[in-house]
Amino acid sequence: MSPTALETTKAPGDVKEDSVVTTEIKRANWSKFCRQFNETNQFRTSSLSVKYKRKAEVQIAGERPFVGLAITRKGRAFAGIELHTAKADPTAVHETAVAIQRPEKILLERTNDGQDASLTLESKDGTVVRVELNGDRSQQTYESFVREVAYAMYQNRGQHGRDREDWFEAERKINEASTAFVQ
Repeated sequence: MSPTALETTKAPGDVKEDSVVTTEIKRANWSKFCRQFNETNQFRTSSLSVKYKRKAEVQIAGERPFVGLAITRKGRAFAGIELHTAKADPTAVHETAVAIQRPEKILLERTNDGQDASLTLESKDGTVVRVELNGDRSQQTYESFVREVAYAMYQNRGQHGRDREDWFEAERKINEASTAFVQ
């Protein structure tokens, strides 16, 4: 995902230190950016933090696979942005980890080798949400998540003998849920 393809603007005081470049995403490109960001980073391990105006930063959810960003609208206006992470529950394989209302700014930090490092969302009320992306998007992270959901299905059922069916059903549920974030 190329920042220039999204017509980004450099953040004030654009920083280029420790091999990271920060870019502000233009509001007109938020929808396209979110889809591309989701496609590039889905199932990468992430950690989320929130800083409310005049309060200490709070770590949310620890290390969890990132599933996607979702824009909420009120009419044609952007009402909010939700960040979804993986959840090993066969009835809902992802959850809204944090939602920011009245978003004002999206900042993307990317390493010099082109990998997304973090995402910062700022709201009009001063709330700041930061998503740190760790490691690469890997088949191993995805398969680990499928394994957790399949195991939860087995636990809910309480009987052996359907491990392949559980695996395929877990994959189907995860793929169905995650596809919505990249279309």
